[in-house]
Amino acid sequence: MNHEDPYHCNCFAIDTRYSEYLRTNLIQNGYFYPLQENHGQKFGLATNIDQTLQFHIKTMPSGKIEAEIEPQTQYVEHLNQDYSSPAHHYVKQVLDALRIPYRQINSSMTCLSGIIKRPSKTTSVVGIILGAILVVGLVAILSDK
Repeated sequence: MNHEDPYHCNCFAIDTRYSEYLRTNLIQNGYFYPLQENHGQKFGLATNIDQTLQFHIKTMPSGKIEAEIEPQTQYVEHLNQDYSSPAHHYVKQVLDALRIPYRQINSSMTCLSGIIKRPSKTTSVVGIILGAILVVGLVAILSDK
């Protein structure tokens, strides 16, 4: 059964003996551990691909790989899954560059299209927090008068 997932690439699986090799090489190439939910993955790493977007890659205990491209975590748009895109071409590029053999276990038209959903503008989480602190401070000052 081919499960159509408009947000993640779930097309690849590697032999679990390559998981540590993949993790080590990604870290050596600047990938980092992002804040993320635990979905049972062996590991999950990310890299910034430009000023706005990140590439996330997770390897599951079975060797299945899940990957997406989404706004970086410092932007509110990161929380909106509508800006998440399957990272099929990025996963293939990484596996080929590291010469890690893989099985293609799925493919969907959404995943293979390579269309990246980019927000037209971004909102900094830090900006929102600072704005909220400013408002709370102003309310506190005004309520003391």
